[in-house]
Amino acid sequence: MNIRSRALSCACMLILTISLNLAPARADVAPASADFSTAMQLFYQQDWPKAIDAFQKVVEKDPRDTMAWFFLFDAYIKRNDLRSMLYQLEQKAVASDNKNPQALAQLGLGYLARYMKEPQTSILDEAQKTLEKAIELDKSNALAHTGLGLVYYTRRMIPRAKGNFLEAARSNPNDIMALERIGEITMVDEKRPQEANEMFAQLAARAPSYPDAWWYVGSSFYDMGEYERCVENLKKVIELDPNGVTQGYRAPMLMGKAYLKLKNYSAAKDAFLLELKLNPNSEEARYLLEQSQPRTSPQPPSDKKGNGKKTGS
Repeated sequence: MNIRSRALSCACMLILTISLNLAPARADVAPASADFSTAMQLFYQQDWPKAIDAFQKVVEKDPRDTMAWFFLFDAYIKRNDLRSMLYQLEQKAVASDNKNPQALAQLGLGYLARYMKEPQTSILDEAQKTLEKAIELDKSNALAHTGLGLVYYTRRMIPRAKGNFLEAARSNPNDIMALERIGEITMVDEKRPQEANEMFAQLAARAPSYPDAWWYVGSSFYDMGEYERCVENLKKVIELDPNGVTQGYRAPMLMGKAYLKLKNYSAAKDAFLLELKLNPNSEEARYLLEQSQPRTSPQPPSDKKGNGKKTGS
C-alpha cells in the first residue's frame, strides 16, 4: 500500500519465529481487538458507512492505532468525503492551540491520506511539518513517528523512514503499520526475506483479519523460494479480500507465479484467470496464462480405423 546502517537490535525485539506454513497466533502477541476485526470485515465488504463507524469506534478506544486511522481515512476517501474528516481534525488541533501532540499526529496522518488521493508536494510537506511538530511536543508519540516514517517512505528516504518506524514500535509494540513497513523495508530494500518473514508472522498473528498481513508472509516465502508455503498464505489473502480491495488485487498473480515454479500448470492457469477477473487489462497475466497451458506433444493423425500414426517427434 520500505536503516541499512542502523543496528537491527530494535527490530529483533519485534520478531516472532514461525514453524508452520501459516503464521500462527502466539500467546505473547497482543491480538487486535474484536472491534478492529469487525471493522476490517466491513471495509473489505466495501460497506463504507459501516466501516467508518466501526473504525471510528476503534480509534476512540485506542487513538494510537495507526492502521485503524488509515483505514478510517481510506473509507472516507471511498465515500469522497475525506475533507469533512480533515475539517474535524483541524478544528481539534486548533482548539488546543496546536499544542496537543496526539491531535497534531492525527491531523498529520489525515494530510498524508489526502496526499495519497491528491499527490501534491505541498500536501506532503504540510503532513511532514505537522507530524514533526507533534514529535517536538512528544518525542515518544508512536502515531506521529509512524506517520513521519510514511512521509519519508513516500519520499524514498528509507533509512529515515525505518528509523521512525522503529521508534514507533518501541513506543507501541502493537503498531501494525510500523511493523508492516519495517518488514517491507527489510524484504524489499535490504533483501533479507527470511528476517522479514518473521516480522510479517508477528503482523499476521496480531491481526489475522488483515489480508495484507498474509500477503506479506506469502511474498516473503516467495522470495525465499518456498513456493508451497507462499501459496498457502496467498489463499488466505484471497479468502479475506476476494474483491481485491487492497493486496488481494495482487495475490492471484503471485500465486500463479508460485504455481509455475512448482510446475502446477493447471493451478497456475486458475490463478491467472482470477487475476484477469480482478484486473482485465493485465498484459502480464495474459502472457503468463499462455505459459501455464499444458505442455503436450502434437496429437498424431488418425487412419481410417482410428489408429494413430506417429509421423514425427
